[in-house]
Amino acid sequence: MGALVIDRRALCIFALILFVGCGGYGENGGLEEVVAQRGHPGAVKVPGFIVVDFVDGTSESELEAWQEKWGVNLEFNSKVGHKSGVAVAQFDGDKWSLIDRVRGYSNVEAAEPLYLYEHAWQPNDPSWHHQWNMKKVGAAAAWERSTGRGVVVAVIDTGIAYADHEGFRQVEDLVGARIVPGWDFVNGRRLALDDHGHGTHVAGTIAQRTNNRIGVAGLAHNSSLMPIKVLSASGTGTSADIADAIRFATDNGAHVINLSLGGRVPSGVIARAVAHARRKGVLVVAAAGNSGRRGVSYPAAFPGVMAVSATRFDDALAFYSSYGPQVVLAAPGGDMTVDQSGDGKPDGILQNTIARGNPGRDVYERYQGTSMATPHVAASAALVMSIGFTEPLAVKRVLFDTARPGSGQTKRDERYGHGVVDAGAAVFRAWRELVVGRASWLMGFVVLLALVFRRRLPPLRLTPAFFGLALLTGVGLFFLPWLLPRFEGRELLTLPWMEWGLLVFGPGRHANPLTWSAIIPLALSVPLFMWRRARSALAGISIGAASFLFHASFSDHASLLWLPGPLGTAWLVGNGALAFLLAFALTRKEAR
Repeated sequence: MGALVIDRRALCIFALILFVGCGGYGENGGLEEVVAQRGHPGAVKVPGFIVVDFVDGTSESELEAWQEKWGVNLEFNSKVGHKSGVAVAQFDGDKWSLIDRVRGYSNVEAAEPLYLYEHAWQPNDPSWHHQWNMKKVGAAAAWERSTGRGVVVAVIDTGIAYADHEGFRQVEDLVGARIVPGWDFVNGRRLALDDHGHGTHVAGTIAQRTNNRIGVAGLAHNSSLMPIKVLSASGTGTSADIADAIRFATDNGAHVINLSLGGRVPSGVIARAVAHARRKGVLVVAAAGNSGRRGVSYPAAFPGVMAVSATRFDDALAFYSSYGPQVVLAAPGGDMTVDQSGDGKPDGILQNTIARGNPGRDVYERYQGTSMATPHVAASAALVMSIGFTEPLAVKRVLFDTARPGSGQTKRDERYGHGVVDAGAAVFRAWRELVVGRASWLMGFVVLLALVFRRRLPPLRLTPAFFGLALLTGVGLFFLPWLLPRFEGRELLTLPWMEWGLLVFGPGRHANPLTWSAIIPLALSVPLFMWRRARSALAGISIGAASFLFHASFSDHASLLWLPGPLGTAWLVGNGALAFLLAFALTRKEAR
């Protein structure tokens, strides 16, 4: 019976990397999970929570006694809490009275509000400090792992000021933005330019150029904008144009449609266009309306549309925002009547757009409205899609599960839906689900391969090339955001190479039977099988592909193109088994 021979250094590094992915970012539960979900930028206090530092070595039973005595929900912050004494208390009422009372006990070393700390990196856009809304939705945290690359967001509005043309001016902070062909349904022409300002402002929240030392930032700034004009210079448009625009965006590669518009009357023509978009797997996001009362406008009120209400700096519903049972999420929409952010300016949403009535001049304006809230949700969806969550229901699930409560919200309601969108938490949740799932499958397959050889075959050598290519193929270099936080190509390398089609073909076509298969490992095996030094590397690619395909078959983050339901699952499982058998054959050949 042969022995298994493994490069121990490579195995240790491989195991450590996967442990960070699987263990360091697994589910914690309890208060720790609540705190983690709120870990986006912004040095502000977490409402309803304080942190208490007990003397080192405080036991669980002692903690429970203090919990009962103080009448709060008290838990150690993490698994090292019994050593560090750091606990988090959740409570109702005045935090300072509780803090003053707690500080009086001899076994309490410190007590203070639970603070959120800001990420070190901030974009160099001069007016970033006025974009309180970006901080509220955790933009900087989201950018560590996604900037929306590969996703197309259609802005169906008054057009976008993305080009200089016969009296129209491209606004300075959209120079270099990714623009895909759109259409002007008002004037019947290819260039969908803005003669109002509303559409450019909306587009800016989604994809204004960021970290370019100009103006402001956009939430999904590496996504592509599809400009579609359906509203005239007066801000009005017909239901026929809107319906055609939705179908145009759907049939020309849009992954998300932003509709910062609405009306009181339901249109069957628009409803059918929305249904067409949903059948094609396109997310439709729309403004709830600005009536200030119950009653969501259309098309936001149509089934399947993500209706968005608007909040202020303090996460309270804005005075103008419509609400109702169709609302699924809230987002910052601004309130020009207050300055709760403390920057000396009204709390509107600041973006670069054209001057009203003068498309030849660009300005930086603060707007308010559910129209301004909607692109925060559309951009958040683009960020989640860009890391591999492309099934619309899966994208919605992540956005809903990570939304934070609005002011006074305790459960889903008609004002905020599932809560205020948190792009940072959503991207982290989606990224973590993918990394943990893929890493678990990969580790399982490596162990299975090792066990098979341990009992049946002569010595097997698993080299650093095996582990490195298995990781790159099955999981991706997911640790790069910590090592190279501003490296432009990190989005590609953090994806497993079987996911690179996400950035090449876009979210709508990346999960196809050609790329999600054993074809590439099999094709490489033809010239490399007889090259002894290449076998271990090729085995790593094969085992990584097997783990990726099996994980994809059991997860809901993406649907296989052209092969829906059981057919897609069968394809993924069959090709995963084929890739594993190829790895087995290669390592068996290596062992001999």
